[in-house]
Amino acid sequence: MITSLTDISILIALVEVLDLPVAAAGFLAATAGAVTKFVLGKIWVFPGRRAILVGQLVRYMTMVAGSIGLVSATMHLLATVLGLPYLLAKCMSGICVFFLWSYPLQACFVFATSRERSANELDPLP
Repeated sequence: MITSLTDISILIALVEVLDLPVAAAGFLAATAGAVTKFVLGKIWVFPGRRAILVGQLVRYMTMVAGSIGLVSATMHLLATVLGLPYLLAKCMSGICVFFLWSYPLQACFVFATSRERSANELDPLP
């Protein structure tokens, strides 16, 4: 909820006040939301794990790059191409990307312990 409020507030300000294109505003707002989400995810969603590690931050930024790209592209398609209101496009994009990409990767890749990550990897072929 906090990350969504951060993201959407910045999106509205960038589109309505600064008149940025929806895709660019979506990218910048999603980046701000991602930083907020990392801090909150580390503290609340996946507590009890060690301090922030460089590898963990790299994994998170990899996941975020994909998330931001997916949300921005989907927002552009829904708002610019299909003509939906940009806030509806943002909500639809964000929900889909969260459930299909962001949360699964955070649980299995970003915040997983090394033991959990090893269990999630495919066995190498013989």
